[in-house]
Amino acid sequence: MKRCEVKDDTYAVRSPIGIHPTKDAIRLDGLDKIDMEALFSTPKNFWLEECKELRSYFISQVGDSMPAEILKELDDLEARIKAMPS
Repeated sequence: MKRCEVKDDTYAVRSPIGIHPTKDAIRLDGLDKIDMEALFSTPKNFWLEECKELRSYFISQVGDSMPAEILKELDDLEARIKAMPS
């Protein structure tokens, strides 16, 4: 909820796939050691394959009924992922 109240990057980080909480914004009380780097990683090849699978699903399951706005979001996501360093 703090992310809604505070409009800076104190509690959130932008990434190619969207916004996620900062490492310090998540309470880990009572949990075993968490690999936060792995948790918030954005593996480029995984996400490129995910975009491909989403596009295939949309074509096969929704077809011409797919709203153009959703396809634009997918195109934009794919472009952000492709722009990531390898």
